[in-house]
Amino acid sequence: MRSVAGAALSVVRARTVGPPACVVLVLHGGPERGTARCRGWLPQVLRCRLLARAVARRWPADRGPVAVYLLRNAWTGWDGDGRDAVADAEWALRLIGSRHPGVPVALLGHSMGARVAVRVAGSGDVAAVVGLAPWLPAGDPVGPLTGRALRVVQGSRDRELPATTTAVFLSGARAAGVAVRADTVRGGGHAMMFRMGTWSRSATAALAASIAAPTGRAG
Repeated sequence: MRSVAGAALSVVRARTVGPPACVVLVLHGGPERGTARCRGWLPQVLRCRLLARAVARRWPADRGPVAVYLLRNAWTGWDGDGRDAVADAEWALRLIGSRHPGVPVALLGHSMGARVAVRVAGSGDVAAVVGLAPWLPAGDPVGPLTGRALRVVQGSRDRELPATTTAVFLSGARAAGVAVRADTVRGGGHAMMFRMGTWSRSATAALAASIAAPTGRAG
């Protein structure tokens, strides 16, 4: 499935069958500045494809069937206001909503993908956001997270975006009443290539917990 802008939405098959009880949309990372077309063979897309497959494979059966989607952006970077990346995610959510009306959606974003996820959290049937090695700068709006759960997983060896870079944003989200939880992958770096199994287990656990987590309380 492709948008007019050139974004691509693909389905990752899960082992569960039947109509999904929830949907996971995976959003990949990218550079702060990048005006090149985003291709499927780029590292940020490939790692999230592996992550999406791992989430589908590890999804707990007691949470019911899950549909996992991967969005490949039209362009590689955030580029100023992130308008293009946000528009791609909004397009994907509209398409998912038409295919699975009323089914809760959890957004799983890596790095820039986490920033995009927060921006579109107020859209459609989004119930929760999970950010891996997230890029969540101070000053970004927390309003879209109202009534949603936010969980972040950060690597203890992330030199690009260490936990200190998200502290102000997470504090502001908690102050606004957002249910926030932060976890750590010991020895994990920003690219998630080391200890990928731990990253995928942490992501799946966070998604499964947050999709049905009570909102409005900081944790």
